[in-house]
Amino acid sequence: MLRQEFDDLMVEKAGWTFPPENYERIEQVYLHCEDSKSNFVDFCIEKDMNGIEFLYAYRRELQILSHGWGLDIAVAHLRLKILFE
Repeated sequence: MLRQEFDDLMVEKAGWTFPPENYERIEQVYLHCEDSKSNFVDFCIEKDMNGIEFLYAYRRELQILSHGWGLDIAVAHLRLKILFE
């Protein structure tokens, strides 16, 4: 998802978006999950950068849960929290 598209969805759904310097990590998390743009933006709104930073640290595991097991980003996040915290 392009940064402008992400920003537009964030502003449309939440009325705010993340600072530009955060986009690289956000993009990496998005690329490692297999979820819809809408679900991904909803996750970002709910979990803020804390959720993104956590998933960024476990990108490889996120990819396995998402691509291999078909879990959406919210469920994958919960599973990783249970495993690693």
